[in-house]
Amino acid sequence: MLGGLAALSLDAMASVAYGPEAIVLVLAVAGGAGLGFAVPVTLAIALLLTVLTFSYRQVFAAFPDGGGAYGVNRAHLGRRASLVAAESLVIDYVLNFAVSVAAGVAALTSAFPELLPYPTWLCLAVLAVVTG
Repeated sequence: MLGGLAALSLDAMASVAYGPEAIVLVLAVAGGAGLGFAVPVTLAIALLLTVLTFSYRQVFAAFPDGGGAYGVNRAHLGRRASLVAAESLVIDYVLNFAVSVAAGVAALTSAFPELLPYPTWLCLAVLAVVTG
C-alpha cells in the first residue's frame, strides 16, 4: 500500500510544491490583512491532503491490483466516465508539467538574471530535453 501511495500521490505532492507559494504571493499583494489568511489556507491544504491520503487508501483496498481513476470509474460508472477520468488525468499531467517547467525557469532566471530575457526559450529547451 505504501508503494501505491508513493506512486499515485506524486501529482498531489507536485501541486503542493508550487500551490502554497502562489497563494502566499497573492496574499502578500493583499497586504497585512491578506497574510492573516496564510495559516487558515495552510491548514485547509493539510486537511485536503489528509482526505486525499485516506481516499487513496480506500482505492488501494478496493483495487489491490491497481486501477486508479480510470479503473474505479470503469468498474462503478462505466466506459464513458472512465474515459472522462483518463482525459482529465492527461490534461492534469500536461498542466502540471507546464507549471513545473515555468516554476523551474523562474527560479533559474532569478539565480541568473542574464537569462531573464529568454524564459520562453528556456522553457522550450527544458521541454526538448525532457522529450528527448
